[in-house]
Amino acid sequence: MATSAYGSLLLKDYRQKKGDLLVIKKEIRELARKAIDLEGHVAALASIIRLRDPTVDLETAVAIRTTPRVRDMKHGTLTKRVLTLLKAANGMPVSREEIFSFLLDQMEVVPSRQEQALIRVAIRYCMKRLARQGKVLAHPPSKNSLFGCWSLPASLTPPSTRVVPGRAASNP
Repeated sequence: MATSAYGSLLLKDYRQKKGDLLVIKKEIRELARKAIDLEGHVAALASIIRLRDPTVDLETAVAIRTTPRVRDMKHGTLTKRVLTLLKAANGMPVSREEIFSFLLDQMEVVPSRQEQALIRVAIRYCMKRLARQGKVLAHPPSKNSLFGCWSLPASLTPPSTRVVPGRAASNP
């Protein structure tokens, strides 16, 4: 069966979209299973709480939004790795994608799409927290980028590696 170049491109695009759809449907099924499991855990906890203290009003209990946990990273590891990268940048701004690539390079197993999305969210929360604490500086997005960059403030950059605009870094 002979097809035109345009027809071949359409067929290729169709096959890619169909493959993407299969992956997304699989992820939806996995998330649905997780949701059912969590609903069971919440129901079990509610019944235990009612047995121990019937005066507690569970309807007024507000859900706590948890920070996403990145697989294979203990508490604080993400922050330490991000700060290590920013220190190595010698005061130069680093984008969120550069941070993401740096973290992926350090992981032993290639994360799935869902885990990569989780890592990006964890990076965003980490950077916001560090900025609130004054440990990093946020730089606004440039004309060529949708996202801003991050760097260490001058007070946290070692003097021997600090980069001053218009001058090269000094070597001790």
